[in-house]
Amino acid sequence: MSAIDDLRAFLGNLSARDVDQLHRNADTDQSKRALHHTLGPKGSQAAPGNHTHDGNDSALLSEETITAALGDTSWVSSGLNITVDTANWTMGFYSLRRVGPHVHGVVRLRYIGATITAGSDGNITDLNAAFVLPSDWALGNPRDEHLWAMRNGTASWCVRALAGGDAGQYDFVAGTYPGQVLATNSDLDFTIDHFTE
Repeated sequence: MSAIDDLRAFLGNLSARDVDQLHRNADTDQSKRALHHTLGPKGSQAAPGNHTHDGNDSALLSEETITAALGDTSWVSSGLNITVDTANWTMGFYSLRRVGPHVHGVVRLRYIGATITAGSDGNITDLNAAFVLPSDWALGNPRDEHLWAMRNGTASWCVRALAGGDAGQYDFVAGTYPGQVLATNSDLDFTIDHFTE
């Protein structure tokens, strides 16, 4: 018989009283590395499965503490180096927020180029990057994402947010329907909602 078999035989024959006796000198809640823990809010206790982070049964967590821990920038409307394709666009305004890796908000641009019309497939081929976000605010996913440019509160144009080597670049790619017109002096709101990593 091996030592493991001997141990199994010994443990299998323990009474409830024997187990209680063995645990009288246990390391319960003595440290985070202890083998035994009671349930509760202290650092060396385990949290119950139904804990609520309300400060009673576990540590108090609020939206403020979570966003602060993630690195919340709050809303930013100035000071970012957003590069705009000045041949076709002017900056209206932006309001962006970054909480940890999540970036969301809006960038408003005014189209100042010549009026263009989407082709029969809805695509436009003569208008590329509308703007580029700073690298620490740029899309970090390994693949491009699509979002909408809104005109008068209506989704009007599809925009591609580029990842990889062109991360942060927002290309104007297609209308919502063939033949859609983008007229000079149109204001468009580019909705931003992506992750930097």
